[in-house]
Amino acid sequence: MRHQIAFSAMALMASLVYLSPPPSSALCLGLGAGTVPRHLRASGIRTDVVEVDEAVIRLAEQHFLFGAPSVNGGGVNMGRVLHDDALRLV
Repeated sequence: MRHQIAFSAMALMASLVYLSPPPSSALCLGLGAGTVPRHLRASGIRTDVVEVDEAVIRLAEQHFLFGAPSVNGGGVNMGRVLHDDALRLV
């Protein structure tokens, strides 16, 4: 049986409701389609993202609505997207 990383990531995101105390902020190293930071922000967790590829940021915003007010806490600033190399930054 092949390992299904998507299901592992979904389970990890869902486990946030069991953390006590819940996190108030997070840092995502890499954006992808923006699924993880979008979920964290929707859960009330201020989430910053570091992404090395400017094209990934642009595509996530244009095609996956990453950062759109309707999925970003009703327009409330729930985090930043930094165009930088995560390895260098951290």
